[in-house]
Amino acid sequence: MARHILFGGSFDPIHHGHLIVARAAMEKCGAAGVVLMPARVSPHKTHRPITDAHHRFNMISLAIKAEPAFAVSRVEINRLGPSYTWDTVNALENAHPDQKFVLLLGWDQLTGMGTWYRVNELLARVDVAVLPRGDQNTGKSLRPAGVSARTWRKLLSAVIDTPRIDISSTAIRDRVRRGLSIAYLVPDPVARYIARHRLYRQA
Repeated sequence: MARHILFGGSFDPIHHGHLIVARAAMEKCGAAGVVLMPARVSPHKTHRPITDAHHRFNMISLAIKAEPAFAVSRVEINRLGPSYTWDTVNALENAHPDQKFVLLLGWDQLTGMGTWYRVNELLARVDVAVLPRGDQNTGKSLRPAGVSARTWRKLLSAVIDTPRIDISSTAIRDRVRRGLSIAYLVPDPVARYIARHRLYRQA
């Protein structure tokens, strides 16, 4: 059964850091490909307006156009309401019964996983890979409420060795607002798309 990395997020915008760690995770996990999953409405990022989903989808499509192992999915942006990973996994497994999905998470997501919908059932049914971030040892005794000990052990044992790329979508949006270059931070077609559609010009 082919394995594919499932990499979800806002991707507002997608940048080279996303692409580098996705490629590294695919290689580390022996996966056949990566499915990038832009969230329509992330239940964990409600503190700021998010760029319209069709723009974020288009930017991902441009970023991965030359990468045959990468794909972008509309599963979450076509769904009304918040994007719960449980629902996404159900939809993907039903549509692709011949594939197995490996959920790619950032280390900074772990401490908030107690708020995830059906988190323990989710992590019991899918494989997971965790991107390193800072000093992982600081989180080993901080199991969030709602996350079972078994789930927590699985998460802590799933950290993979990938490059640590210090690029953030927040910083890119800020540079655009200030009229600064985002060259080398995002793929050139994405930079041109941002400029053409005048994205991120206002706070």
